[in-house]
Amino acid sequence: MGQLTKIKLLKYKNNGDSFSIVVSGFQSIDVVNDFIALLEHCRKLHISTIVLDFSNYTDKIFPNVIVPFKGIMDYFSGQFGFVFNVVNLTFTNLLKTGFPKSLNIFKDSESLTKDIFHRIVEFKTTEEIHSILESVFTQLQKRFTFPPGVLAATNWGLSEVMDNVIQHASASSGYVMLQITQKSKTLNMTVFDNGQGIYNSLKGAPEYAHQLRTHLEAIELSLHQNVTRNPKIGKGYGLWGLTRIIDENGGFLCLSSGSGSVSRQNGLNTVRNRNLFISDECLTTKVDIGIIYNTYLDMHKVFGDYETYEYVNRNVEKYEDEQSEFIVFPLAKESGFRTRTDGEIVRNKIINFYNISGKPVKIDFTGITEKVTSSFVDEVIAKLYDAYGFDVFHSRFRIVGNDDYLNILIKQTIDTRTVSNISKLLTT
Repeated sequence: MGQLTKIKLLKYKNNGDSFSIVVSGFQSIDVVNDFIALLEHCRKLHISTIVLDFSNYTDKIFPNVIVPFKGIMDYFSGQFGFVFNVVNLTFTNLLKTGFPKSLNIFKDSESLTKDIFHRIVEFKTTEEIHSILESVFTQLQKRFTFPPGVLAATNWGLSEVMDNVIQHASASSGYVMLQITQKSKTLNMTVFDNGQGIYNSLKGAPEYAHQLRTHLEAIELSLHQNVTRNPKIGKGYGLWGLTRIIDENGGFLCLSSGSGSVSRQNGLNTVRNRNLFISDECLTTKVDIGIIYNTYLDMHKVFGDYETYEYVNRNVEKYEDEQSEFIVFPLAKESGFRTRTDGEIVRNKIINFYNISGKPVKIDFTGITEKVTSSFVDEVIAKLYDAYGFDVFHSRFRIVGNDDYLNILIKQTIDTRTVSNISKLLTT
């Protein structure tokens, strides 16, 4: 199988004019280390045709493995003219990611605006970052209801890390992938770039030029407040702020660049100093973020006296009334208002809008009262009423644009749930 004795997970074969690599899964970071070592080996042999064989693939995908794997493929293709031929790729979950290609938020908008999760999305511009964040936020608020602070923390972490790629990495592009793990209630995010790395970036600043000796030292320094290669570009709040979010939320953060990596969880750092990297000029950077999405998070407490953090999402702000007292939620603009699935999506969005803004939400039925069904009304209004009770419901939500027909539906659905709950109480 060759002379590479440190290869742990990838099987390989030198075919003379090409090189075959058997990929059985994307579960371990050692897959990435093996991949870099094998590609460098091929470069020394002047072999540039690589066959990636997925015949033994186990169909497990971790963003922190597949995203850098894809980024490294692109780097070797662009810099060294490598050609990757993928064979026996039949697994649905892997094909959904876009692999062996990556997706673009504008070119693949029809697909990504429906489902941006479990996809490898490439970005090159600030405009693409904004569109990615908007798609993420819109889809999250449809799927789940989040305690206050969670969506703000997600926005902070993802936008800061992706913007670092544009501002500091000197990379042609970055890659991002998000994955929802419902068992652990975790939103996993991986951002990767084939850039100069944190060490080279900070070494470019006069105050750090002679201070840093290793890649690991650079990573540890980057997690401190006010550390930046150029104060004119940023304040140095990004990664520092992210550590504070993770500490408060109970999630995790792993920052890898060059040979080093720092993992943070429960307020403690764990270091590693044996990662492979492409070259001294291309150290690459990977940031893995895990946010627990069912835990309340006070962003003002997170930043304390250091910074007043006001999170105003454009998707929520545009729904404010002229006096900025209410969030007006026009149901007529929703994609559906008939089925229970439609109702669940709308109910999740309404709750998230309230949790983000802290302002009462006017649920506006104008123009659709004759089109809504009792199932939809039950999912939206009756379930909100059932969950919060009379007093809290009326303090947080208002129903506007209603007519006699809608009033009857609302009364019937609420009465039905009330009777059902009383019956359950009496039979237990």
